Amino acid sequence: LGGDQRMEESIFKRKLSPFDWRRRLAMDLTYCPTTMKQDVSSLVKRYDAKVSKGLAPFPRPRHISNESKELIECVSYRLLRFGSLGATTPLGAIVDPRGHTASIHDFSLAFHLAAAISAMGCSLPLSEVEEQVLI
Repeated sequence: LGGDQRMEESIFKRKLSPFDWRRRLAMDLTYCPTTMKQDVSSLVKRYDAKVSKGLAPFPRPRHISNESKELIECVSYRLLRFGSLGATTPLGAIVDPRGHTASIHDFSLAFHLAAAISAMGCSLPLSEVEEQVLI
């Protein structure tokens, strides 16, 4: 709890960790040593590095079990990454409905999320095909 998460990483490697990605990300934010940067961008980069090394859970949506081999990111994590990277993220990658619902045909949240982000003008626009799928 003093900023050293090696024990939790070891537990995760042995597949015994009860924590999902949200709790692990909160642990990274809460128990990060004071010498490290604490902005969203550095938090997301550190977490991505831990995931790629197999030290933290992949940020899956709640409707996909941790045992699943599908690598679909949760819309919450996509939004965190978008907040840290800004306009370099394509809008279609953020609002993909698989990140928040089990139904690939449920565009209700994706539509409103895309509309809000587009209105702010802070992302790459949707292609014409992506826009037609969303509408």
